[in-house]
Amino acid sequence: MATGLMGFLIDQRKARLAQKKNIFFVRVGIGIIIIAFAVIGSAVMMIKVSNSYQVAIEEIKKDGAIKSEIGNIRGVSLFPAGSGILGLVYSKTPGPSKIIVTVRGEHGYRDTEIEIYRPLR
Repeated sequence: MATGLMGFLIDQRKARLAQKKNIFFVRVGIGIIIIAFAVIGSAVMMIKVSNSYQVAIEEIKKDGAIKSEIGNIRGVSLFPAGSGILGLVYSKTPGPSKIIVTVRGEHGYRDTEIEIYRPLR
């Protein structure tokens, strides 16, 4: 959705420049989308390098139910999903957050919900 909106704003910028109209609000919209991508990208990277995420992924790799469903686990999705991502990284209160990772196996894929605990800082 955001990439489609970004494409629309870029097209609007080109059209407005050709018509010699003001492009201030188009630039603001593009800037907001770029900042949102940066915030979400940094949150994903902070989660992936956290110790609690690594422990959760190791538990998924050991889970017999997942192995029986999709076979030997080959990998985990590059980008975790879920509403708990930003809260996990940018919230000041400790506690659990649920995120979803896609686990790839020999026989298919499975979306798995994991719970990661944000430690006290």
